[in-house]
Amino acid sequence: MTLSNLSKAFRLAIGVLLVFLGCCILDPIDDDDALVEIKEVFDYTVEIGDRTVFRISGINGPMDIVGRTDGTSVKIWGEKIVRSHSLADAEAYLEYLEVAVSSDENEVRVRTEQPGNTEGRDCEVVYHVKVPESWQVFAENTNGEIGIDSLKRAAYINVTNGDIVLKNIVGQVNAGLINGDVLLMNFRGSVVAGVTNGRIQGEVTLPLDGLCTLGVVNGSIDLDIPVSTSAEFMATVTHGRIRITGLVLMDQVTTERSTSGRLGNGQGAITLQVVNGDIDVHGTR
Repeated sequence: MTLSNLSKAFRLAIGVLLVFLGCCILDPIDDDDALVEIKEVFDYTVEIGDRTVFRISGINGPMDIVGRTDGTSVKIWGEKIVRSHSLADAEAYLEYLEVAVSSDENEVRVRTEQPGNTEGRDCEVVYHVKVPESWQVFAENTNGEIGIDSLKRAAYINVTNGDIVLKNIVGQVNAGLINGDVLLMNFRGSVVAGVTNGRIQGEVTLPLDGLCTLGVVNGSIDLDIPVSTSAEFMATVTHGRIRITGLVLMDQVTTERSTSGRLGNGQGAITLQVVNGDIDVHGTR
């Protein structure tokens, strides 16, 4: 794998798609008024059929997506929340906050729809999703955490403000984040992740010929990998330090700003880059 390809993957990882949806709005409210809250639950079920892809796009609020090993349907449920200066206004405005669910023969799609300018009202949608663990997942959010658990294929994630939490993944993830942290927990696959302001932290077990490309502009990388990992290794910083413990790097080359070498037979590739901050890599058994 060439450095050019790695660079392209990194640029792809940090790309974030912002979708602004516009529709008519109610009268503006006084920002000085105390906000009251109203909630409405939603619950959707879509039969799996021959579909293999799930897409979700949020604006404000967290979402968690869990892979399931059984069942014949995709489950989507949660809460729509509006906070306004009065209960009556919140109730009236709730109809402008929508969860749009659609599907075709290939995929299931979920999207938050709300006015582009809420005039001081606070709108939030909390998502809970269960999909087949073998599906591809595309998830994006403007403000709010995305958590993904127990997938075995591929996930593509973009967040503007909020954390990305990846648990028990056995597959491939491409993640881009502007403000927040990427947390990898029991991750067993290939990962390409980029963060502008925040950190990337966790544990990755790289498959043979797997790829781990992590980049942070302002923040840090703190990575645990098994001592049995087989990969070409490269870590670079612009302003910061690199510390590697518990690992044996063969053909190691170290400079003031970089460390490179080979882990095991060098079958995969680990590339870590931080502009302002530190890189810590720990070998685990």
